[in-house]
Amino acid sequence: QVVRGLVRIACRFSAAPLLAVMATPAAFAETFGPNFDINAATRSFTGSVERCSFKRLFWSFYLGAYDPKKNVEDWRQQAIANRENYIDTRDRVTPKLEANLSMDANISNPLAKTENNPWSERFKNEELMQEIWKDVERTYSEVPFFMESNTRKSLQRVLFVWCKEHGAVENGNYAEAYRQGMNELAAVLMYVVASDVCTDTAGSACSVLLAGDEDAIEGDCYTLFASLMDTGMSEMFAVCRVRRRPAAAPKSAIGELPMREPVSVPQPETSVLVRCTDVFEKQLKKSDRALQSHLVENDVAPQLFLLRWLRLLFAREFQLQDTVVLWSHLFADAYTRGSPYSSACPKTAQDVAKACAEAMPLVNFVAVAMIRHIKSDLMNEDNSGCLQRLMKYKPARVSALVASAVELRRISELGVPDSLRGARSELGPDGPLSAPKPTPSRASGRGYARVPPPDDLDLFADDPLSAARKPAAKAKTGSGRLGSVKGQVKDFLTTVTSAVGEAGGALREAAEQKSSAPPPAVPRPAPVGKPGLLPSEARDMSRRVSDIVARLQQSGVDVPMEIADLRKLQEELAARG
Repeated sequence: QVVRGLVRIACRFSAAPLLAVMATPAAFAETFGPNFDINAATRSFTGSVERCSFKRLFWSFYLGAYDPKKNVEDWRQQAIANRENYIDTRDRVTPKLEANLSMDANISNPLAKTENNPWSERFKNEELMQEIWKDVERTYSEVPFFMESNTRKSLQRVLFVWCKEHGAVENGNYAEAYRQGMNELAAVLMYVVASDVCTDTAGSACSVLLAGDEDAIEGDCYTLFASLMDTGMSEMFAVCRVRRRPAAAPKSAIGELPMREPVSVPQPETSVLVRCTDVFEKQLKKSDRALQSHLVENDVAPQLFLLRWLRLLFAREFQLQDTVVLWSHLFADAYTRGSPYSSACPKTAQDVAKACAEAMPLVNFVAVAMIRHIKSDLMNEDNSGCLQRLMKYKPARVSALVASAVELRRISELGVPDSLRGARSELGPDGPLSAPKPTPSRASGRGYARVPPPDDLDLFADDPLSAARKPAAKAKTGSGRLGSVKGQVKDFLTTVTSAVGEAGGALREAAEQKSSAPPPAVPRPAPVGKPGLLPSEARDMSRRVSDIVARLQQSGVDVPMEIADLRKLQEELAARG
């Protein structure tokens, strides 16, 4: 345990993935034993993603590289076959220069433009390698692992082989098969593969599946990248091109003027743009109508930031370690709830966008959760300020965003009416209150209407802690108003945290003030340090938090982040009880 702790500290400061795993054979045998169950393992994996040492294998299960229902020996054979297949493919798509020199000079001539000239293929390969290298050279340049020349060359070869095998080619130009951003996806996969390395005896299942040699890491990275692109991610990089008909040439005294060649222009209706529109105009609008209206009024084009988010799975919005955690949740959710992507689906942009979203169903909701997470900043900005905030996303807790995305999806599946989803819908004693007439906002020059909260709202009117909260709220605001639901939840969490730190004193006093029963005969001990709540108090508070969460869910008020925080508090209280 001491050695593992030191290794984790070293990895955190050096970001060198090759030090990430030590002493894995015993843990490997314990995790992937004869009784291995992918569903139970997934629950354990998602509950401790940061501490899990086998992301390389779990990602292979989730993306379809290995069949989790088979045994370890089958996985071992599959890993060997995948690596051999990659090496054979790599050698086949990169012909050797010696082979060109040994051919007939009339056919193999660098200056000839014959159809079967191998030099033409070589020049195209070099062009593709140079195009890929431009991006690989600056991929995670701050991470020591990607500063190594061997790592960059391996990443370049992985992308090159995939483009030669799977990429669409136009006019014989393989450089069209590669798109900027693919390097980001492959880099995260290679980092995870190189992070999980086993030092067991040669030939064992652990040493083969988690091999650390260059060919094994490169082969496994290629397998994962190809599997990821097969989930519909390749469609996110597709650029549809159409031929524009030239206008009829005007006639003159000397005859018809020469016409220009038809120009190839990007088609505006691509699957990734359709998906951006769905996230912005449908899902965000249903989740937070006020925020979406504010962005629309300020002419914020969703494709300017959502295009990068969806194509790269948010890789540029978070640090590398946080991206790994986020992807682990996305892949696990896709395995348990997603629908396999089929390339045989109808090739309209709408159908492709829908199929890609269903293959990884949590991605769209994570995008909505990220926008909502910075709502307070966006609502006070104009066009340039909103775009700057969205395109330079500040660090955020990945676990909170994932919890918020899951809650947003749950609310969406329940089919709560739009009238109850509004971000400013407030909970009153008898249900949602009607919003007062909007007033112009001073923060926006576009006349955006900010809705003030109702005066008599009290979400926790029946809770004993409200007696302890109200004086503090009154001193802060100058009145007994508690503000919006989000403000009430924030005040409630602050009060409970204070109660925990004071050994439950605030909770006990509030309960005594609420109840007319005489105080207990046994004197209460004075708090020493931070002993925390008594078990009985923790259980009682856990039940109250559960009731509050139930009231929020039944009301239809859309506060997923606050519900996630309340549930986390409930788990902590349950552990104390």
